[in-house]
Amino acid sequence: IVVAVVIINHFYKISVHGASLGALIAIIITAAQVPMFDLRYLLLIAFVLTGITLSARLFLHAHTLLQVISGWVLGFTIMYLIL
Repeated sequence: IVVAVVIINHFYKISVHGASLGALIAIIITAAQVPMFDLRYLLLIAFVLTGITLSARLFLHAHTLLQVISGWVLGFTIMYLIL
């Protein structure tokens, strides 16, 4: 994920915070597919913290909405495909 973000950042600014939080949510979703684990509350907390963090990035004018979303989608997609 880091390599992909570094390569993309040479051409277009993308949110590393978004990529890492997207990867975290992909890990939780993958782990939640095991029947003996109930990770709904952990997933809810992860989504709330993701929203807070990415909103802060927008509020501080560090990124645009498209940069934050594309970072999150990149991190989620790569991690989900790996797992």
